[in-house]
Amino acid sequence: MSRASNSTPCPTPSARESFRTASFGRKHARYLVLEIRRYDPLHGCFMDGMLDEFRALGGVAENIILKEGRFGRGLFPCDPSKPVKLYVPESLLVETKYIGFDGNDFRWHEDASVGARERAFLDSYQRDFSWGVYRGQTEALLRMLAEAPTELRAHLASPLGVNRWLSGPTEAAIRQCYFGARAIRYKGNSVLMPVIELVNHGPDGAVFDRKDGITLSGSFDGEILARYGLTDAFDIFRYWGFASKGQPFALSIGMGIYTPSGEVAIERGDIDLDPKRRPFYPDVKIESGRITLSYMLLGHKDFPALAKANFYASCATPAGTTPRRPSTESRRSTKQSF
Repeated sequence: MSRASNSTPCPTPSARESFRTASFGRKHARYLVLEIRRYDPLHGCFMDGMLDEFRALGGVAENIILKEGRFGRGLFPCDPSKPVKLYVPESLLVETKYIGFDGNDFRWHEDASVGARERAFLDSYQRDFSWGVYRGQTEALLRMLAEAPTELRAHLASPLGVNRWLSGPTEAAIRQCYFGARAIRYKGNSVLMPVIELVNHGPDGAVFDRKDGITLSGSFDGEILARYGLTDAFDIFRYWGFASKGQPFALSIGMGIYTPSGEVAIERGDIDLDPKRRPFYPDVKIESGRITLSYMLLGHKDFPALAKANFYASCATPAGTTPRRPSTESRRSTKQSF
């Protein structure tokens, strides 16, 4: 792909040559890896060298450049008037259970089913564009939360349940949080996706296509953004460790409500936007007088009345098809609980 030129000239030797030699020239790897680490991964030539090898291994990276934006490092279109396409083939999607380390250097475990050239690329990618460069950001967040007031930490643990970010900046916690925030579900497995993981989150961003590899495509006026998940700002922090101001809706935390009419249990399950069902309507189970909702919408900025209507509908009788309003006493008790 022809990419927009970078105003800074390539260092000598070129970052492209250094990346390849560090990956495959084992005799000189130690010397060249030390040399590579002096280069800025945002440098256009260094990025080109990585993408050349990515494409040679079956990946697609059309019309992209890596640079700093309002969310930190991210991917942008070289030419906003042209579409962007990113594709990671299955051969570069490796399950997270095979993540390993040599000291603190990332290495895929020997049991991982990945070719030698692919393994070398993926290890180098983690060193120069991911774990080796940005591990410190996760460590800083864990340290900040470890030093937070006791009352705040207790509230984050219960009822909010964000315990994985409260473990302190131990090496095990840093690894778990860092790679947990970069993994994606693919055909039932948790995998890492090189290059596409550089895309930041946006509530209205593009959606990942997970058929035969992972694809992200579309047209973007500014930064290339992807929607990490159909969820609210709380889950964005819980899973990915950052605040997202633009989420259009909010869900209830998991909780149980005891009313004179019976118990209502609220979970934080997945949202199903099947067009055949009511929007944001949870799965409802009724057992022994106990109503369990897979999730509960608290509010949506575009549909103010939807949350209340869905809650009333979820309290319909099991055998009926027409939603009923809870009793006045039940509504009053529920309102007080919230």
